[in-house]
This record gives sequence, C-alpha cells and structure tokens, in this order.
Amino acid sequence: MTESAEFTFTSLNPEIASVDKNGVVTAKDEGEAEIKVECGKASAVCKVFVAGDSEVIYALNSTGWEKSPLLKPGKISESKKTPADSGLEIAKATYCDGYFYAVDTSGYLWRFTEDMSAVEKISSKRIGEMLDNGDVFDSSYGVPSVVDLTADPVSGKVYAMVVGASEMDFMIYEEYYIYELDLTSGAAAAALHVPMNIVSPREFVFAGETGLLIYDGYIDKIYKADLSMEDGDSAGEVAWVQSDLAAGSKMGMVYSQKMDLAFIATIDEYHGHPMALYVLDPSTGKFRKLAAAAYNKNMVDLVLLEDQVNALFSDILGTDRPEPSETAVPEETSAVNTEAETDSGESTRESLPDAETKTAEESAESETEATE
Repeated sequence: MTESAEFTFTSLNPEIASVDKNGVVTAKDEGEAEIKVECGKASAVCKVFVAGDSEVIYALNSTGWEKSPLLKPGKISESKKTPADSGLEIAKATYCDGYFYAVDTSGYLWRFTEDMSAVEKISSKRIGEMLDNGDVFDSSYGVPSVVDLTADPVSGKVYAMVVGASEMDFMIYEEYYIYELDLTSGAAAAALHVPMNIVSPREFVFAGETGLLIYDGYIDKIYKADLSMEDGDSAGEVAWVQSDLAAGSKMGMVYSQKMDLAFIATIDEYHGHPMALYVLDPSTGKFRKLAAAAYNKNMVDLVLLEDQVNALFSDILGTDRPEPSETAVPEETSAVNTEAETDSGESTRESLPDAETKTAEESAESETEATE
C-alpha cells in the first residue's frame, strides 16, 4: 500500500533564492542556494545557481557598440557610439587585454577603450598593404581585404583573416591567409594559409593555445584547424551549422577559453529575421539556440570580454554541456537553473542542463520510492 504525503520546500539560503509552498524558486541575489524538499520520511537537497547580468558579449554595430548581456540577449542595455572625430566605421573587431581592436571598412586597424576615452589609429596603411606574404597575392587584382579579426587570449596576440587574389595557369583564385598583426604598426606576418578544404571562410576564433575554429559560409560547416598546419593539410570537421543559423546573411562568432564554448550570432537582414544567439560545444559538435535577440540589421560582429567571465557564469555554461534544443533563454533579471516556473508561468532555468539533472521534486520522489 502506498501512502501519499505532501511535499515541503525550504530554502537553506533565502538571501540567495527563496521558495514557496509550491516549489517555485525566486532569485534574490547572485550565488548558490540549496533548496530542501521533504516528503514524509524522505528528503532531498537541490542546488540552485543564480547568476547576475554577466555582460560579457557585445553585439557590434558598424558605427558603435550595443552591449547585450549573454544571459538576456533579448535586451539591449547600452549603446556606445564611436567618437565622431575617429572617422571609424567598424567592419570587424575583437577584444584583448582590456582594449578593443577593430578594422574599419577601409582596412585600417584601430585600438580603443571600452568607454571610448582613448582611441588610437594603429596602422598608417591598410592592413592589406602591409602583408608579409611574398608572392601569395597578385596586387594587380586590388588590395587584399580583411574578412575577420580575432584575438588569442592565451598569447595576447591579434590576428586577421585576409582574402586576396592569385593567378595560376591563367586562372584567378581567392586565397585566404591568417596573419599575426603587429599592434604597434599594424604590419602583418603570415601565420597560416587557410586549409583549401575550407572554401569560403567567414569567421574564425581561437579555441585552445594554437587551435582554431573556422566557419565556412559556402557549405555552412565549422572546421577545426591549427596554426602549425602546413600547406596541403586539411582541416577537420567539427559540425554542420543549424539550418536557421546558416540562413543568416550576417554573423559573428566568439569563443570562451574559460567555458570551452563558442557563441555564434546571426541575422537574416533580407527577410527581417531577428538576431539569434547560439552556443556550440566544439568537443561534441552540438548546437543549442539560446535566444532570439532584438533585430539589429547593423550587426557586423560579436566581441567577448573573456576577462570578465566570472566563475559562477563559467560554471553554469561550462559544466553542463549543451544539448540540441530550441528552448530560448528567459529574459529574467537573474538566471536560475531549476525547472520551477515563475508566477507568470515562465521557466526560471537558464543553465544548460544535462540529461542527469533532476528537479528537487523529482529527487524527492526518487528517494520516496527507494524508501518504500
């Protein structure tokens, strides 16, 4: 005979998170709280993590920054325009050691602080005119242009992916190289000839000390490469991108060394679709759509402030690997990784749970069955 009993919920850390009689958890402050669930003689404790506004990813406009917190990508919290006297219209940008580095639409390299209090034009010539590339590019077909810009947070170096034309057997080919930039002059020294099995690279990020993730926009696939690769080597496949991500006409990709996760944003400016934010686990090739953000047709890149990724934020997104899901991240003040619903009916869970994660109620039920 099975006896019924009511569940009793208690927060052991009410200053971090409270819980009502129905098990609904409400975030109070950043930190970790334990929710105790009792049912008859059985009890269980469920940990709840509450994250604040971890504003570590910036969505970048061609004429300024729009800061969009990663856990609340639907809300634009702040817009910062570039100084009028800089003449800067951004094409691509990255962040390294407290500074933003950007290449403008003319191909010049800039450095500036987050608050725009200091702006410096690093290169007196366009990056495409300062390449140490021997006879790779044929200057008669124009100045090579910058496709993407990214920083290696391990070495503190900034790299540019450049495309130019070369001629072979009376045929014209596009050549893609990744160059290490001199941050005092803007000069560029070749670091890697992008593997030939990557047809049309659009974005690249550092994922490890010398490892790279490169997005091929022609076949919508992400590859893994390495700076030590030689000409003729092929890049390894990581993942096919999701169909709605591939449909984007503009995109940006960043990678967090602390979380070992890549984040990709894309918008479809031709059809007016909103910007969507995705997370990729490079170790498994799995994607997850986090949320749709405010439509911003001027978005040209993403920038990650790696040094501002705090431990709690890292634990939430780094410990639990993403699973393929279309569940959007709720736009709440705080992030709570529980299955409970708020009074409005919205889930308060904003972590990336694995298949073994249980709610407090499920844990209590399991222990009750074991007791019986």
